[in-house]
Amino acid sequence: MKFTIDKNLFLEEFMIVQKAVASKSNFPALAGVLIRCDEEGVTMMASNMDVSIKAEIDSSSVEIEKEGVCLVLGKVFGEIIKKLNGDNIEFELEEDNILRIQSGTSDITLNLLEVADYPKIKFSTVDQPIIIDSSLCKEIIKGTTFASSLIDNKPILTGVNIRIKENKLLAVATDSFRLSKKEAMLNGEYLDTNIIIPAKSLNEFYKIIDDNEKDVEIHLEQNTILFKNGNIMFQARLLEGNYPETSRLIPISFPVVLKFDKDDILSAIDRVSTLSYNPNATTIVKMEIDEKGNATLISSSPELGTIKDEIKPVEETEINPMTISFSATYFSDALRAFYSTNVYVKFNGEAKPFIFEGENDEGLIELVLPIKAD
Repeated sequence: MKFTIDKNLFLEEFMIVQKAVASKSNFPALAGVLIRCDEEGVTMMASNMDVSIKAEIDSSSVEIEKEGVCLVLGKVFGEIIKKLNGDNIEFELEEDNILRIQSGTSDITLNLLEVADYPKIKFSTVDQPIIIDSSLCKEIIKGTTFASSLIDNKPILTGVNIRIKENKLLAVATDSFRLSKKEAMLNGEYLDTNIIIPAKSLNEFYKIIDDNEKDVEIHLEQNTILFKNGNIMFQARLLEGNYPETSRLIPISFPVVLKFDKDDILSAIDRVSTLSYNPNATTIVKMEIDEKGNATLISSSPELGTIKDEIKPVEETEINPMTISFSATYFSDALRAFYSTNVYVKFNGEAKPFIFEGENDEGLIELVLPIKAD
């Protein structure tokens, strides 16, 4: 194997693939990135067996002298490439499983892992993938994954439930205390689909979606999902089981609807949460709403004291006063899911779930359960 390539191009693709390198594994080979060079170009691949990523660099961007394949230790190799001071890099596979790297003033020989020890990873594609706009894909991930559970005692809730019927997509995530739902229309009709994707995997894919690529292709097999975005393939295992039915959890009528500036209320929540010095504790905020919709936010700590802050709605209204308590973290997370400047907070009673909707975030609903105050 021998080829020369632009350093920045190679490093950009390598750092994407490196995200799938296993940090801890019983298989040392999974700490590596597989690099293959052939007449079609250079391909890099890594996997931790839950997520696999492959990047392809077309031969037009590579000067290829000899085909071959090698397995580099991902973390060390990446640090070496970052620090090279040349514009181009020449890679040459030498005898005794050694890779020679030349760039700028550097001449490096690097011991390699055994290619034969690397598992066979198949990136499964189908003839008719689901096509979704890349910006919409990012909206779905941003709007849902944070509401999934972080606790493995209910593994099914650590994922996002994606359902597709004809040309309508529904994404839902919940940890039993909050819920996120995003509906979107697709350009094209597809077979009925009901899958559960680990939220952790979706968050990793979110980091590498290329906004310059218009579409994301979704290829589904029985136990895996593959996202193809430009020259990147991102494959993850699906969760098995039945996702709970959540359609009846969202109230349909709201006696109290308040419209807030999203940044204003986020700042107010942040201020009243200052007394929470324990990052593992839930900060409870009490919201007292008067007859004009003005909200007083209150947070107390027996050891430190009390903080109050006031926020007015964007539009005045006439309502029945009410008081509701909630997790500051859940409230803030729900607000951050929206792109809109203004957000509606809709209440259905002091002890019932309340929801958020963005003025310009079509199809996105966030639900939070209140907390019973002492």
